[in-house]
Amino acid sequence: MVFKLHIYQTSTQQMIQTLFANIFYIAVIILVIFALIYITIYVSEQVYLNIQSKKPVNPKLPIFKTDQLPSITVQLPLFNEKYVVEDLLDSIYQMEYPSEKIEIQILDDSTDETSEIIKNYLDRHVEAKAISSYIKRENRSGFKAGALASGLEVASGEYIAIFDSDFRPNADFLKETIRYFTNEKIAAVQTRWGFANKKNNIITHIQKILISNHFLVEQYGRYAGDLLLQFSGTAGIWRKEAIIEAGGWLHDTIIEDVDLSLRSQIKGRKIVLAKDIVCPSELPTSVDSIKTQQFRWMQGSAQVIRKHLKTILKSDFSFSKKYHAFAYLSTSFIYLAIFSLAIFSVPFLWVLNSMDVHIQYSGFFFILMLIVGFVFYQNTKAELESESMLKRIAFFAHLSFYLIVLNFGISFQNTIAIIKGLSGIETPFKRTPKYNIEELSKSIKIESYTEKADVSLLWEILIAIYFVLGIVYAFISNNFLLIDLHICMVLAFSSISILSLKPQNKKG
Repeated sequence: MVFKLHIYQTSTQQMIQTLFANIFYIAVIILVIFALIYITIYVSEQVYLNIQSKKPVNPKLPIFKTDQLPSITVQLPLFNEKYVVEDLLDSIYQMEYPSEKIEIQILDDSTDETSEIIKNYLDRHVEAKAISSYIKRENRSGFKAGALASGLEVASGEYIAIFDSDFRPNADFLKETIRYFTNEKIAAVQTRWGFANKKNNIITHIQKILISNHFLVEQYGRYAGDLLLQFSGTAGIWRKEAIIEAGGWLHDTIIEDVDLSLRSQIKGRKIVLAKDIVCPSELPTSVDSIKTQQFRWMQGSAQVIRKHLKTILKSDFSFSKKYHAFAYLSTSFIYLAIFSLAIFSVPFLWVLNSMDVHIQYSGFFFILMLIVGFVFYQNTKAELESESMLKRIAFFAHLSFYLIVLNFGISFQNTIAIIKGLSGIETPFKRTPKYNIEELSKSIKIESYTEKADVSLLWEILIAIYFVLGIVYAFISNNFLLIDLHICMVLAFSSISILSLKPQNKKG
């Protein structure tokens, strides 16, 4: 009797183990398949937008006489910008616009010597002071959105131009941009970002390519296809009436620019991308600065999709517009998909091995990377027109490597940011420091504003080791289905760890 009971218990235990094993197998397979599906959707969307971006959009723009120009308020939201604030003010006050029709709002939330630098500047420039409003808040409630909202309450202009501290608009910026407001439906005009320090180091060069792709392919492709797009927070102009109509600047997300863009377009307004107007800016020069910026953008993107997706899906937009709106809002999810695929690909190999399925090599992920790399490469061809085919191929390989390192290397921290955004977890607002790097001496240490990223170096090293073990297991099990992904992850996380330790604020 005792023997029979023992057999029964063993059988039950085996059944339970088998059940849990099957559930685990199914869960891993489903997660990997969903990640691959989303990556394929993302790549398809990039290809679609690349095709759309080739369509010319040439609106007929009026030429205003001086007495026809509308009034504009220029808002300069600032927080501890001692390295760049004077150059910003110089460029703003050199813009060509009738003094009686322009108001400069200096929205200063600084807690360092920036405030004193601004006051001294205005005291030295009497004409500038005459058209300026200096607004100093007691606290940083709502951060940048709060500063813009406080300025909007007293703004006198019909239109609101916004510039972050590191942007340097050309003298004709306002006159050229205001021409795009050809009808009442246009809520905002976004210009393209340029980069004064794009050759500072490899980090800035890769960012230049990524952000140029955002404007020339993603943003312009959406604009040409009459799809939803975003105001990028700076170097653009809003119709004041459209801001108020959409509910004003809100700070329930940390990317208030995208939030306002969506609310305005849901109301029936449109946003224009003036890609031929370029406003120079400064790119982050270190990995820590990029991580800080990316974490904020990814968390904010997740907050926005959590806030607006349901409204967009219930709107009167066409199915096509809704689909591309989802693809646009979920663009940040590519990091979640890549990291999830990578993490679960190792147990996925174990599942295949348990099922006696052995695949030598599929090349699926490598092919996807080539497609995406080629899309980004399109934006660099102008720089290589005089180069030989061999140099072009070498540049493409060099570019692809660093794109992989930078994007895959921050996939873990961006995944954490997305999860926090979707779950409503709030984190302290971390700014991207600006240093006017082109003017600083190489010997100057500029860490006073730098904040460390949310993800520790130890995690990145452990993840690199994890994927090394994944490669080892692929050889042991003779299953090389996703070995290209594992190799990329090892390169990315080991490289990003080294770059995090190495200062990147110098040229070279």
